[in-house]
Amino acid sequence: MSSKDTVLYGLVASTGSPHLGHGDDVVTPPSSLSYAAIREYAERVGRAHEIYDENGHADIDALVARLGGRVHVQDSSESMHVREKGNFDIFIPSLTSARRDRFTKAHELGHYFLHYRHAGVAGEASFRRGGRNLAETQANVFAASLLMPEREFREAVQLHGTDRKSTRLNSSHVALSRMPAS
Repeated sequence: MSSKDTVLYGLVASTGSPHLGHGDDVVTPPSSLSYAAIREYAERVGRAHEIYDENGHADIDALVARLGGRVHVQDSSESMHVREKGNFDIFIPSLTSARRDRFTKAHELGHYFLHYRHAGVAGEASFRRGGRNLAETQANVFAASLLMPEREFREAVQLHGTDRKSTRLNSSHVALSRMPAS
């Protein structure tokens, strides 16, 4: 590991400075982590910040607050603005469900951890919904894994089965999202 690397939750991060801009035309550079490493990273973040209760529910709002973030509801699309480590704002649309908002917050935290902290970005950066690209998919993988750690998900499926009617996985405890294969 070089002197320009740091360790975040057990993963090595380069402290180079990718260019993240504030304009809508700037695409977030993707992380070099594999999907498996992103899932592991998200679960480590959740466990390190003790966001899971005895039922496996992830308290995303508490995590945002603990990290120095704030959530704002407004009439625009999902986005995040980071001023510096420990000082950021997440913006969620006013016309979305609580379940969708929960996933959106976890998704924006994915950008914060993968494309800001792990990438070693210093200073201000903004992340806006960028359509379908690798960085957005990575943030989705992070969000799903933060909200639904693999072990707990597998236990729930074993206990309740996979039939939608019998499973009835409580959406306040987990959030389902399509996740690409590793």
